[in-house]
Amino acid sequence: MRYLTSPFSRSSLMRPIEQEIDKMFNNFFGKDLLPTLEKHAYPKCNVYKKNGYIHIDAYVPDISKDKLKLEMNEDILTISGESHQDHDVKDADYLYREISKRAFSRSFRLSDVDLSKIDAEHSDGILKIKVPMTADQGSPTKLIDIK
Repeated sequence: MRYLTSPFSRSSLMRPIEQEIDKMFNNFFGKDLLPTLEKHAYPKCNVYKKNGYIHIDAYVPDISKDKLKLEMNEDILTISGESHQDHDVKDADYLYREISKRAFSRSFRLSDVDLSKIDAEHSDGILKIKVPMTADQGSPTKLIDIK
């Protein structure tokens, strides 16, 4: 059996409106909201495992080590800091201003690590954090018997 639809069905009438709403939303928030938020995470980091350590390399250009703070609270490692670039021109009417004070914080959940032996070094705009994994860290995958 063949079903006939009217050229004025709800779907054909609503499609242009739905497309316009989608276009407005995408123009305002960007194509994908979540990847846009992730793209702006700061500082940018590489996190990897090597030789029994978790390594975190954080890109923190133009931020001195005395403006950085590294804190481990239970299983959360937090990198925070403040960037203050003082380039104010007195008695000026700014037309556009991007250089300013900026505070940041980024956290990572780390489990099965030795808190007493965390090491950090700051050099050439990179904060290198080295976290030893504990020996009792098993396989990343655990097979669970179903009863």
